[in-house]
Amino acid sequence: MANTIVRKGFLNIQDQKVATAVAITPGMLVERLAAGTVQAHSLAAGPVNPLFALEDAAQGKSISTAYAVSVPIMLWKPIPGEQVYAILDATSGATCAIGDFMESAGDGRVRTISTVQSSAGVEEFAQSFIGVALEAQTTAGGRVTIEII
Repeated sequence: MANTIVRKGFLNIQDQKVATAVAITPGMLVERLAAGTVQAHSLAAGPVNPLFALEDAAQGKSISTAYAVSVPIMLWKPIPGEQVYAILDATSGATCAIGDFMESAGDGRVRTISTVQSSAGVEEFAQSFIGVALEAQTTAGGRVTIEII
């Protein structure tokens, strides 16, 4: 499979914004800010509108080349069923298995869902779901293909 962030796409909804104070690596989950800029998604297990940084293919850059601060970033808004090559959380020694539900780790990376709430014996999931892992990853900070849900 090609070394690209978009693993399977149907609509190719793209945008371009400038990052705030931190460099963004392709595959990071980002969030929009009021100033019309973006930053790495900052709320672990928080609500998420899936929006991912793409590699800057027009400049010949790879998925491992981070965007510098204040440089326009190519963004992709995947829809359910599309697949993204995201970055797995490194800070908690995170790993994932095929079928694990993924959420924001609070730093632009993703992690396995950490909490499942239960009410009257029924499991409830927060609005933090991004997708489902389509492959196992045993290296914290590695990349994982997830299907958007």
